[in-house]
Amino acid sequence: MSETKHTWSVSTSPRNPYKLSDELALLARFEGKKWDSKIQEQYARLLAKSGFFEGKIYEKEPSFSARDRINRSPKTLGFVRFDDEKKIQITPAGRRLIEKRRLDDLFLRQLLKWQYPSPKHWDERYKDFRIKPFLEILRLVYDLDGLSKREIAMFGITLIDYQNYEGTKKEILDFRKNIESIKNSRDKKALAIKTHLAKYVALYLVDINKGSITLRQRKGRKPSIDDFVKTKMRNSIDYADAAIRYFRATGLFTISGRTYRLEILDTKTRIVRTILKTFPREPEEYEKSPSVFLDFLGNSNLPSLPEDDVGVLREEIIALVVKIRSASGKLPKPDETYSMGKLTTLMIDELWGLKTELEQVLQSALINEEVKALQTYKLYPDIIGVFNKIQDRGDIDIPDKPLFFEWNTWRALNMLDDGNIIGNLSIDNDGRPLHNAPPKLPDLVCYYNNFVLVVEVTLSTGARQYDSEGEPVARHLGDVVEVLRTNADKRPVFGLFLAPSINPSVVALFFVLRKTNVVHYGGKAQIIPLNLDAFKKILDHAYNEGGVEAEQIYSFLKWASSIADNFDNETEWFNTIIQTSSKWTNLTP
Repeated sequence: MSETKHTWSVSTSPRNPYKLSDELALLARFEGKKWDSKIQEQYARLLAKSGFFEGKIYEKEPSFSARDRINRSPKTLGFVRFDDEKKIQITPAGRRLIEKRRLDDLFLRQLLKWQYPSPKHWDERYKDFRIKPFLEILRLVYDLDGLSKREIAMFGITLIDYQNYEGTKKEILDFRKNIESIKNSRDKKALAIKTHLAKYVALYLVDINKGSITLRQRKGRKPSIDDFVKTKMRNSIDYADAAIRYFRATGLFTISGRTYRLEILDTKTRIVRTILKTFPREPEEYEKSPSVFLDFLGNSNLPSLPEDDVGVLREEIIALVVKIRSASGKLPKPDETYSMGKLTTLMIDELWGLKTELEQVLQSALINEEVKALQTYKLYPDIIGVFNKIQDRGDIDIPDKPLFFEWNTWRALNMLDDGNIIGNLSIDNDGRPLHNAPPKLPDLVCYYNNFVLVVEVTLSTGARQYDSEGEPVARHLGDVVEVLRTNADKRPVFGLFLAPSINPSVVALFFVLRKTNVVHYGGKAQIIPLNLDAFKKILDHAYNEGGVEAEQIYSFLKWASSIADNFDNETEWFNTIIQTSSKWTNLTP
């Protein structure tokens, strides 16, 4: 018999909800066909060849990889369904996802309908479930002024019956009280881990006593109790991380800059209050007519939301105007456009368009404010602190570390000088990072008077770093070179590859590219690999020097590229760059 479920989970494949659109668009090519192993394998092969897919296809059984991508989030959230003959149907919600139209609104509707039990989660393993997970996490975040990733891992995903909500809330408050009573940060962390361990031992105690513990990763081999519990703990952190990413896609949440807790955006507070007050907590009945429930699940216009009311939209627009003004932003239209009198004359689609435009203006204003603060170097300690937390594998405070790594690198490069640093990541209405740059674009492109710098960052290590990052880094650099040359822009283009540690295969690739003329790269590709410790030394040196100028960065990049000609192997080249990072402004080509 399959293991009894004690937690709900958000799919970690894909972990990023914004990847669902392209993956579903690919599946739509097979709509109307039977979802059998043959079609599954064809879909997996197509996915592997796509330019956006960053995962891996299981070569021994490609059909498994296809099922893993489609039977999880797309099916659970109602973007795809299969009829009685197992033929593929893209739902109206799925169509809208493919169109990428008002995704925050779409994800909110779909997540509010997500429930246990359901036609997908109905058997004996889910007999104790009675919950709409998103709705109850939203309630906890609202009631407790936020939730950390560890709190979601310990208490959020283990809340499987909404009737136990008050008990869960008390557990979280008790946990916070215990943590706050400790002064030393190391002891705080130790207590958090101890509490997490105790929670999961208690959660699986019946299974442990029965000897009915298994792990999919062990392929039939029975794990030890310690191995079992610690694996469940690690999985819970992964599920919490994925949950935060999906929940933030609704547009209701931000991440606290101080505690890294998931919090409600201040402009969304009224909407959240209305949802919590009006939405039923009891899961929908589906057993009598599963098809009716699936129709409801796949309907992109249901359930009704507060923002379907023009009055709510008007108030949200006015709140955005206030926030833009407080961020010293410039409104795109005359002030009277945003008066209540004028707003009452607009139809709902016009209001949505105005709201979307204002959100973009707000985000730009917040970016400008951040850049001004960065260029004073007063945020230097915070930038280094974020990098340190990203490097600490035992630190789980930061949700979506790859995203925060990308964002913090954008902040660091803005701090260094006054170049035009373009980040291809998205931010929310609080100025916090929301999701990464798309796979087809570089993470950052920095435009200076005399040169251009293409920046890629990654937390991947080992062979995976080479497989997933090596070719895209060079390709992105080549794409930027091509655009510049098409516009008669002769500025030299450099690449910067940044990771906590650099795999030797990646260094070797960049060394070879530096010595090889490739037309697409504008000649010899000048990609400089730096580990994060070396990059922090570069920032530290700039901070101690009282700031640097773009010309000094240009000189360093030219030096780091040119010294490749002095060495016969990539190791000496890389080591020389790393060893001189603390005095980089003194180097000349």
